[in-house]
Amino acid sequence: MFFDNQDGTLPSVPAEDRTGAPHDFSASARLAGAVEVAVYDQGRYDDSLLTSHLGIVNSPEAWAIGLDYLTS
Repeated sequence: MFFDNQDGTLPSVPAEDRTGAPHDFSASARLAGAVEVAVYDQGRYDDSLLTSHLGIVNSPEAWAIGLDYLTS
């Protein structure tokens, strides 16, 4: 998913395509038939930048979701 708000210490990124035209990216990461899982506040697991993108790597919630998927 794309959210155009600040992620940790990094400033927000405008919702623009590569030509600079406004674009709605809200459905860009979705795959037909895939299970969708939402995790929030993952920046607390990134000690340096406080970003959700890096924090999710160390997130116990994300690891538990992945393990549950792989073992089910």
